Amino acid sequence: MVAHTSLWLALLAATVGPAAAGAPAPLTAAWQDAAERLVNDANQAFAQAQPAPGANALEREMGEAVTLLNVQPRTEGNVARARAMLEKAAREAPAGEVSIFANYFLARVHESYEEPAEPDQARLIYRELIERYSGDSLAENSAARLVLMDLYANIPAHERSRRFVALEKLGAQLKSADGRRDYHLNMGNAYIDFEGSRASAIAHFLAAEAEGITHREVEAATWIAIGELARAEGRTSLARRYYGKFLAKYPRDNRHYTIQRRLEALPADPG
Repeated sequence: MVAHTSLWLALLAATVGPAAAGAPAPLTAAWQDAAERLVNDANQAFAQAQPAPGANALEREMGEAVTLLNVQPRTEGNVARARAMLEKAAREAPAGEVSIFANYFLARVHESYEEPAEPDQARLIYRELIERYSGDSLAENSAARLVLMDLYANIPAHERSRRFVALEKLGAQLKSADGRRDYHLNMGNAYIDFEGSRASAIAHFLAAEAEGITHREVEAATWIAIGELARAEGRTSLARRYYGKFLAKYPRDNRHYTIQRRLEALPADPG
């Protein structure tokens, strides 16, 4: 799912419009390079840009910091420098988009880039973002990150079960469609991977679809997952519906033949 891949790049792509709105041309071009995964070029553009003082200066530093994280080759020095710049932006930016972006990626640094990682610090920032910026898509993507951090940690089964219960409550706080979608996708996958609860996984995947899945690969995988889980649960009508949706929209997918056979093998609906 999205949160398992290069999430920060996807977020950069999604942020090109709003982040660049009203920004000087060099920043607009830098964000566009980042969205197109031209990481080294984007980092150089941010580093060389000379925007007006104030929020634009913070945005320039934030852009340089985020792209610096994936400049190749990646080094400890670059990560440390990026962290310092994100901390500055998080500290100095007024409440709003730049602050959200800086804090979110500061949490990502704590979670995934530092050696050793600082998961507790990342969790703290993620939860603060959810509470402070209710309804903001990027802030609420923190919930999807918390699902990955809390459930995929090396912990005993009883502790993971406790965390499932806590995370189900977290989902009720989310107001944005994007935040809810990514949360539900990760919860659905986690139920498959750990709890073995097909019914819970189906419920989360259906909830994710209701919010609108924008990535074709994710949509196709989700529809197949719903069909497979429903077939295993004996929910034939639901399996037939989602197998059919997949076959109709993705006729050239290399899984098409297998799903077609699965559909044909479904028993008739009772009555």
